[in-house]
Amino acid sequence: MLCAALLCAASRAAESDDESGRDLTGLNLEQLMNLDVETASRFPQKRSEAPSAVTVISSADIKAYGYRTLADILSSIRGLYVRYDSIYSYIGVSGFGRPGDYNSRVLLLIDGYRANDSVYNTAPLGTDFLLDVDLIDRVEFVPGPGSAVYGSNAFFGVINVITKTAKSLGGAQASVQVGDFGTSKGRVTYGRQFESGAELLLSATGYQSRGEDLHFAGSANPAVTQGTASGINYDEYKSAFAKYSYEGLRVEAAYSTRKKGAAAASYATGTQFLDPRAYTVDTQSFVDVQYERDLGHELDLNIRANYGSYPYDGNFPYADPVSGQAIENKDGARAQWWGSELKLRAHPLDAHKIVAGVDYRDEYRRDQFNYDQQPFVQYVDSRQSAKRIGLYAQDEYTVRPGLIFNAGLRHDIEPLSGGVTSPRLALIYTPDPSRSIKLLYGSSYRAPSAWEQFASQANVQEPNLALKPERIRTAEIVLEQFVRNQLRLTASAFQYRISDLIDEVPDPTNALLQFRNVGRVQSRGAQFEAEQAWDNGGRLRASYSYQLAEDLNARDSGMDPILLNAPRHLAKLNFTSPIRVASLRAGLEVQSMSRRRSTEGEVAGHTVTNLTLVDPNLTQSLTASFSVYNLFDTKYADPASAALSNLGLDSIPQPRRSFLLKLTYTF
Repeated sequence: MLCAALLCAASRAAESDDESGRDLTGLNLEQLMNLDVETASRFPQKRSEAPSAVTVISSADIKAYGYRTLADILSSIRGLYVRYDSIYSYIGVSGFGRPGDYNSRVLLLIDGYRANDSVYNTAPLGTDFLLDVDLIDRVEFVPGPGSAVYGSNAFFGVINVITKTAKSLGGAQASVQVGDFGTSKGRVTYGRQFESGAELLLSATGYQSRGEDLHFAGSANPAVTQGTASGINYDEYKSAFAKYSYEGLRVEAAYSTRKKGAAAASYATGTQFLDPRAYTVDTQSFVDVQYERDLGHELDLNIRANYGSYPYDGNFPYADPVSGQAIENKDGARAQWWGSELKLRAHPLDAHKIVAGVDYRDEYRRDQFNYDQQPFVQYVDSRQSAKRIGLYAQDEYTVRPGLIFNAGLRHDIEPLSGGVTSPRLALIYTPDPSRSIKLLYGSSYRAPSAWEQFASQANVQEPNLALKPERIRTAEIVLEQFVRNQLRLTASAFQYRISDLIDEVPDPTNALLQFRNVGRVQSRGAQFEAEQAWDNGGRLRASYSYQLAEDLNARDSGMDPILLNAPRHLAKLNFTSPIRVASLRAGLEVQSMSRRRSTEGEVAGHTVTNLTLVDPNLTQSLTASFSVYNLFDTKYADPASAALSNLGLDSIPQPRRSFLLKLTYTF
């Protein structure tokens, strides 16, 4: 009913608007269907021929809907949802998004560079993401198992953030944002294409916010977990990005550091609730160099090498249970790695497109530490390293016009856990240009992280060097239909089964917590999406997802099998259109989610509405936008982690209504 009402409202709005703002709509739906995407197969191919139901979110979408973070962008995609614990944002996919997961079951790429760190395997999605979203040209999300071409972490899908070119900027740009809760942000960017053809892009961003006051109430332990996080929910970061390209050479470098007040710290046992001294600092950087050359005879060579670094520090104060003395616990990690890849793309016969390669990653520093500062007590001092290598190949075989068979295979050699082989098969049938049917099957894996293998704490947690990779097998059917090149309909049905899922459970010999391969999960569901474009520049995208994700061990034991933080229903609507009475474009976003299980109970379903107004031509060089997030001030919460649930707090209150004004000047 909600989606139907919104569709009607959107249609009426579109019919009343004029031609302004067409620059934000970009391509028409037929062009979007045939848009080249790179992530699914590691080579450009039509979106309709990719072995996955690829979703593309463009820079126009980011601008039209006022997206602030990568998490905002991803939460608009069908089947995805985001949990926010007041420090980090975590993605859920097809009903799987258990609290405590560090985003290690999705692979995050930046222009093809693997951004997951080497200690926690985390994909940073919130304000800890390395890039300003204004630098994003588009985001390609490839759902389903991607290990056949990418290896570990491509478990539920692959996110590829593709940055803008210097040519598209065409000069200098300055942007300022101000909002409530003391929020401010500034960005300066310079992009130029030289006469030689070389391109240079430089950008720097600074952000700060004192954060919204979060009110914690209704917990099972009010003495510990009730109160107001006032002035301690702050967030501040700085980031820089550089990109240089000339002919076949491309060099990219990024740096980001973020300090976040840990209003509800949940990462250290015994941490005092709502302590203003609690914080986390995440610092990330990378340099990626790649060279691509046409060798002739339908053969391309791509060579890349990169370096990445991730220092993490957390400060978690607590009171000694015996003496009552205030003690600050220091938690942290030092991750450094370098990698290289050689990739060949060949088109030896008209019917075959082949990609093959080898990539290597040396995670030479995977250090973890945890200690009390004074009096000094060391709990964790783990110094590890690992080397990984993978070989992959994929063939896109055109059996006959309108019928494609896609087969991919990869073998990875992982430290401690040995070799892992991941296949992917796809049959893609397009009886005519307006329809496509995809039958997809694949198997992926996720290697245990250094944190899961080696983390330990006296009398609490012990390492497990016998951990094996998790495995997932997925089957999916996707149907796409175009109607008069203005309406795109997509329907899909899927089933996945996870084995050897890594869960933290008590060791029966000593009761210490330990990560073990004990979990089994199955999910079945269906997704529907409609995208409509109008001649006046209006565009509508609406989706509904149903997923039933179950813990098979719990079901076999006669317990409630529904996974934690697994909504049964997701409904989304995105509508953008020019407004007749002004040179404005409106972007309306509505997201609905059904109730979710938490550790001790459940959190209620909710609907959140965001509204953005954009004036693309306030002056010849100035663009303005004004956004209202959580327009109707909906009160809702996300499930808390097990650590906070043990203290009596089962849910985390989410941000209420907020405002943001943004001005961008192009020189």
